[in-house]
Amino acid sequence: MDTAAALRQLEDAFKEAKQSAAHDAQAKAVVARDHEVSEAIDHHLDQAHLQTMVAAMRHAAENGEYRYLALRFASDICTDAGRSINSGQPDWPATLRGEAADLYHFWEEKLKPAGFQLSAEVLNFPAGKPGDVGLTFTWG
Repeated sequence: MDTAAALRQLEDAFKEAKQSAAHDAQAKAVVARDHEVSEAIDHHLDQAHLQTMVAAMRHAAENGEYRYLALRFASDICTDAGRSINSGQPDWPATLRGEAADLYHFWEEKLKPAGFQLSAEVLNFPAGKPGDVGLTFTWG
């Protein structure tokens, strides 16, 4: 027959293993996100992608929508980790890099003169910090 102390040891071993697995999963998630951010900073939008996006905006309008989430990306892509976007600072576009910067410039050069608006917002707050950012075009 087991003793109470032996069962407590089993319980403690289980809790330690669970905590270690959670720590390992968190570490892997951080590495994956860092890789995603690095890839996104280095990736740029080409003309074909922008044309596909415009077609998707038209499709959204045909379905009664007045906005289109054009890009969702990790806030770490921003030079300030999304803080300017979250606080509504007017210089938030200067913090964009990679695809996000390309999309902003596309809006500024082509879509803004055609009457489209662009909004940026932090979409989630994992661990209380800005997580993903969305860039949304609106026309209504």
